[in-house]
Amino acid sequence: MSEEKILKALTHLSSSRNRMSVTLVSTIIAASLGACFFLSSNYYFQETRSFKIWALDAKNSIPDRMLRQEDYACNMGGETYIELDPESTKVRSSFGLGPGVRVQGWPSKGGTYILRDCVRLELDFLEVDRFKPSRRSDDKEEEDAHCERMRKLGATWWKSDQALAVAELFGAKEEKHLQDPVIIAGWPANGGVWVLTKPRIEAIKMGMGIIKLAKDMEERCRLIKEFGGAFYEDAKECPDLDLA
Repeated sequence: MSEEKILKALTHLSSSRNRMSVTLVSTIIAASLGACFFLSSNYYFQETRSFKIWALDAKNSIPDRMLRQEDYACNMGGETYIELDPESTKVRSSFGLGPGVRVQGWPSKGGTYILRDCVRLELDFLEVDRFKPSRRSDDKEEEDAHCERMRKLGATWWKSDQALAVAELFGAKEEKHLQDPVIIAGWPANGGVWVLTKPRIEAIKMGMGIIKLAKDMEERCRLIKEFGGAFYEDAKECPDLDLA
């Protein structure tokens, strides 16, 4: 091919790219959804089975209004808006590839609570079916009672379903995700509560997942104690549980 033809081809390619406003394409793997998203730094639209995402002029970080209190920074950035499938905000428990169950609750005060990787002992405590997905209750008192049980296991509160979706998609990439607290609570039959709280990276190194293998709540409490957890006779005095 002659130099003149090559030059014309490159000029045409450059012109096409400018018209399409495509300056950067990156791939983000969202493990929780098992999907790949193709992003453009100027415009991005992706629809999944549970929500839609728009990212416009992605040059800055995601606005604080889209994030939870801890303010995840997201390298993808830009004016990001998530439109959730209304059906996704009615599912209390959901199953994925792993052995744990994702449990969510919607208190009357607003926002949403989330617990991930719940195992049999925790599901029994939460009164959630181990084999069938359950749905959000239309009865506010019943849903509040569900959220109270979730809080007793260290559930995290988010200001909106949208903020939770943003963090679940992009937050796991961030280094600060490794500093997020991992809270494991155990409720002995004789009262009080045992609580172990560690940054995620430290919890991984310690192998805190062993506690999830406890056959009952008493064994769970014993393991929490062995890992250096603290006991609170009055559960409301525990700063890591949202019980006040």
